[in-house]
Amino acid sequence: MKAKEKAFLEYLSYLSQKSDKAKQYKKDKRLTLLEKKVLDGWILIRKSDYAGLNELLKSMTTKGTRVVEAQKNLLKGVYHNNFGELKKAQEYLLDSAVILEEYDLGEFLFIANYNLYISYVNSHQIEKMKNLISKIVEFDSVDKMSIYYKYQCEFELNIALENYNICEQIRKKVYLRFKKLPASFKSSFLISDFIYNCSLESFLECRVILSKMNEMRSFKNTSNYLFMKTIIDFILDEKPIYAYEYKFKNSKFLYFQLKFLEALVYDDDLAKSKFWNKLVEIDERVFSKNFTYNGSKDLFSYIYEKYSKDNKSKKLNADTSLIFKTNLEALEFLFEKYNKSFSKEEIFEFVWKRKIQTQGDLTKIKNLISQYRKKHVLVYNKGFYSSSKKAS
Repeated sequence: MKAKEKAFLEYLSYLSQKSDKAKQYKKDKRLTLLEKKVLDGWILIRKSDYAGLNELLKSMTTKGTRVVEAQKNLLKGVYHNNFGELKKAQEYLLDSAVILEEYDLGEFLFIANYNLYISYVNSHQIEKMKNLISKIVEFDSVDKMSIYYKYQCEFELNIALENYNICEQIRKKVYLRFKKLPASFKSSFLISDFIYNCSLESFLECRVILSKMNEMRSFKNTSNYLFMKTIIDFILDEKPIYAYEYKFKNSKFLYFQLKFLEALVYDDDLAKSKFWNKLVEIDERVFSKNFTYNGSKDLFSYIYEKYSKDNKSKKLNADTSLIFKTNLEALEFLFEKYNKSFSKEEIFEFVWKRKIQTQGDLTKIKNLISQYRKKHVLVYNKGFYSSSKKAS
């Protein structure tokens, strides 16, 4: 440990231990201005003040020692991850993790790995999630809250793997103590729970979760909350999708997603191309140039698939008047004739000639798919079913 880094490392330790000594850094003359700004950054993150963090990061124009640069990159990674700018987030987080491990800054390495994991969740990089989760779960933290962040990571992996029974078990563990948990974790887990219910297309439950978020001062005025509320209001109440740029000044990524969906729903091809290209510029892995979305199943994918001009349900209209002896026969016809992938909604509308309305309708779909799998190979990927050859 270099002498000039000693004081800074001491205060990082105080912060990770939540010691009262951490409050003294403002007056400590051993610290550089940049080091004090990094410590300021962690205070802002604890307060969920990401607008303040953005301004602070802009002011960090000087370069520090390797450990200071690692901390600066970690702050940037956390910031970009919070707003869904996944490519940037991963670059900063991976750079910081190497140095944090070298300096044995375990608590901050845990933060880096946790944020990296969440970025993999949102970019649907399941193999990377599997590879990283052991590091997170096995980390022995002095922070009692780390167990809940570990639960959250396991929760996210099982959402991606569609192990919904395990998801429910984890949810129960977390909600048993939810009222006593800190606001920073609550807001994070509520987002995960929101994603879980999106994957189940339980949008009424999503609205309940939004109401819980609205009770949290640190979250209700954020661009994340506004994005989620706008889409849920559109799905449940058919309220228009719109976005004012000034409300998303710290998150262009979410703004561009909303503007793209607005153009898609209201059939504005020029705006659709414009905002898709902006999303490609931010993360070409998730948004491909050919209008292909490679991210996780979420609100964006739901609206995109439902309102895309290539929506396969529009092509099925000519066959909806056909009469089949059984629902299984109808499903076999659907896959054999079109040789494409279909969502639950599209299958239900073709077979039952109406939209899904109740939990009972979801049970019907589940049972029909189980029937089909006894005779055929059925592949599920990102919310869509496709059939290939017959099962042996």
